Amino acid sequence: MRTIPYGYRIENGLAVIEGNEARVLQQAYESYLAGDSLQAIANKLGIQRKPSGMSNLLADPRYLGTDFYPSLINRELFEQVQKVRLDRKQQHSRPLLPVKPIKVCADFEMEPIMRRLDDPYAQAQYVYTLIKEKE
Repeated sequence: MRTIPYGYRIENGLAVIEGNEARVLQQAYESYLAGDSLQAIANKLGIQRKPSGMSNLLADPRYLGTDFYPSLINRELFEQVQKVRLDRKQQHSRPLLPVKPIKVCADFEMEPIMRRLDDPYAQAQYVYTLIKEKE
């Protein structure tokens, strides 16, 4: 398990830029903006990460620079990638499709779930309102 972010190494107690990894990281950000998928970027650049790991790599704000880590990515490129990540996520979100009423048990039915709420407690409350006693 790696504890130092990709693109850095520790030298004499300080984080320093790992040259080859820093170039690969820059290419990953540019490839993502060019429309490549996370898996395609990992394969093309030889980064041993799954798509979720690549997503985390592209979202890591430490690449902008901190008190400990030197900057590897400029803010403009980082923010462009974050915007594209959000856009792609929204494009791939599947809408809830209407379904037939759900049979909860012999005496109750449930209407189709037509809304998705961000708050899980509000979602549960909403779903419970869809349960109706059979007439």
